[in-house]
Amino acid sequence: MKFLRFLVLIAALLAVYAAQYLFDQSSLEFLRSPWISQNLPSLRDLAGWSPGDHQTLGLYLAGIGALFFGLVAYGWSPLSAPADDSPPTPHRSTLGLALLGLGVSLGAALLIYFQQNQAEPFWTQALWLAAIVAYVLGSWLLTGSSTVAASAPAPERSWPAFAVLLAIAGFLLAWQLATVPVRVDGDPASHGLQALQIASGLEERIFAPGWANIPLLAYYPAAVGM
Repeated sequence: MKFLRFLVLIAALLAVYAAQYLFDQSSLEFLRSPWISQNLPSLRDLAGWSPGDHQTLGLYLAGIGALFFGLVAYGWSPLSAPADDSPPTPHRSTLGLALLGLGVSLGAALLIYFQQNQAEPFWTQALWLAAIVAYVLGSWLLTGSSTVAASAPAPERSWPAFAVLLAIAGFLLAWQLATVPVRVDGDPASHGLQALQIASGLEERIFAPGWANIPLLAYYPAAVGM
């Protein structure tokens, strides 16, 4: 059964890789080779599909691969441990509710402010962080007097399969990594230009919509790497 799971994981990984290959609009002329034409004629027909059909097939392959990976991936076996399910004290509950209300109120106030103003002063970003901290702390206070989980993860049983997946993923990632791409699509280029504005200091906002109406916060990881 474990070997069957391993084979399904490999198939799921290959399906996702094939989907990425189709998303990159790479050539499928190799499917017209004599061996494939004689033994796998159905694959040969894929080379004649339109680019839109290739993209649709890639979406199906990516979805199927993700579904099978979620079904057969090894889960962490919990270890039984005594749980402390004592309810929170009234003082903790009151404080937790107050912090939750404060976090939600700050978030709502910032949302109203940003709907009426394009500028993002430093105090708005500070309030945003304070709202997150207040909400998380309030949720923690309402979970009870102890946050120790009733079970602990035991990942050692899944390490062999996980190591194999990492090795395969690392190989697929590093393969031809140094080759220069033939072209750069408009979407990655626009993403990079938006991140470049952030890295060069021309854009300091984080909540305003950037390219394609994506919040500027999404471009900060790319900007950090520049």
